[in-house]
Amino acid sequence: MTYRAFIDDIMVALGMIHDDSLWSRDNILSNVVYGVSLLGTQSLARDLGASGDGISGIHQRTVVCVPLKHVECSSSCEWEHSYFDLPSEVYDLPYGGGVTMIRYAKGCGCKPSVAGVTFSATSLEALTGLYGTAYQNPREDRPYFARYTSEDGKDRVGVFGVSPLVTKLLVGLLYAPKFEEVDFDDDMPIDPHQLHDLKRLVLNMSIWPLGIPQERLKNDGRDFEPETVINTRPIISVNDPILNSNTQQQ
Repeated sequence: MTYRAFIDDIMVALGMIHDDSLWSRDNILSNVVYGVSLLGTQSLARDLGASGDGISGIHQRTVVCVPLKHVECSSSCEWEHSYFDLPSEVYDLPYGGGVTMIRYAKGCGCKPSVAGVTFSATSLEALTGLYGTAYQNPREDRPYFARYTSEDGKDRVGVFGVSPLVTKLLVGLLYAPKFEEVDFDDDMPIDPHQLHDLKRLVLNMSIWPLGIPQERLKNDGRDFEPETVINTRPIISVNDPILNSNTQQQ
């Protein structure tokens, strides 16, 4: 289903007409993109956590070749390392799970003996302990990666133990939809069985712009008649069952 078709369905459910001035497709799109990201994060966290091998989320993965930049030090990382900026937003999964795989790319300048190794995820906080142990310290045949935010606000991935001669890497990413880049005629990256949950989420979020009695108007812009009874929708808990319905039981 495309974003346009889904949003038109939302507008019909809200009883809106073409000249409604309180709500628009762009406003609804922002809530739809948020809901898609929320449900996508939930599904991927469950699937990747259950299998541990990334197979469950393979249909949403994009593999790209990224250029590396080498720095000797920075205020964010005290160790000599290389880095690349994420080409787009990725799902906010635990432990940097939006980056599913990093490998040396073909012709990247690495030694043939380390060409097949994969990079292990870590954090900047854990690097001090890793560098302090002989059997875990980062090196070319045992590289690590860690996400952090640069001083200019970019979502960056640092790679540690990589030779400065390496110029590019092969990276698997789970792209999240970005509001500024979504086209209304694009297909939504969501499973069909989640459409009902997505519709409920978007309708619930519509409480705020359309459900406040003192600010609500008729579709033609007129105020309601005095003493009109307005049946407001119930306040939705932050622990909505939608967000917990697919959670894996421990």
